[in-house]
Order: sequence, then C-alpha cells, then structure tokens
Amino acid sequence: MNRKVESSILIVDDVSSVRQFLKQALHHLGTYEIHDAADAKQALRTMTFLRPDIIFLDIDLPDQQGITLIPKFLQQSPNTTIVMFSANNTVENIVKAKKLGAKGFLVKPFTLNKIDFILKKYGRKQ
Repeated sequence: MNRKVESSILIVDDVSSVRQFLKQALHHLGTYEIHDAADAKQALRTMTFLRPDIIFLDIDLPDQQGITLIPKFLQQSPNTTIVMFSANNTVENIVKAKKLGAKGFLVKPFTLNKIDFILKKYGRKQ
C-alpha cells in the first residue's frame, strides 16, 4: 500500500554523513519526498525543478555561505520553510538567518526529537 507523501524536503549540506542522518531520520519520522545537495550550486540547480515544503540548509557550504541562499530560495519558492543549521549557533547567525526569512535554526549535532519538532511545527501537510 502506498503512503501519501507528507512533505517534500531539500537537505543542503556538504557533509555526506549529515545528509544521510537527516534522510534516515526523515524516513523514520514519516513519508517524505527527499532531495539533497552537497553545495550551493547543486541546491540552486535542484530548485529549478523542485519547490520543497522545507529546506534544511547548512550555514557553511564550500562554495557559498548557506545564509546567502535564503533570499534566492524564497524568491523561487515563497512558501518554502527554511530551517538553518550549524555547529556555530551565534546570536548573529540566528538573527541574520531569521531576518532573511529562515523560520527555524537547529544546532549540530541535532537529535531525532529536534527534527520531529521542526516537522510538526512547519512541515506536515494537513
């Protein structure tokens, strides 16, 4: 029996193990259409055909600061919820991300409970 997809999600992080953890967590927590990108260029290319419900976006990407992608993503897909994440949770990063339109901020390492909270708050289609 096919289950209905709850949300589409794009994961943007240059660390493969982080992308894998998020994918596994998301599969555990629900039925999601999941795409991933290792850098800004790949993420922007993915956004040409995908309008995700949620983007999990790392602040530190190899080719560009993730935070600079927020306006680009929201211009292409205004209803997308962007959740930033970083090992560096400075107040400056959080404030800047929220000013640019991010809805949430997760600090690495994140747990299944934190991801579930974000999904309940922003991601599950009604």
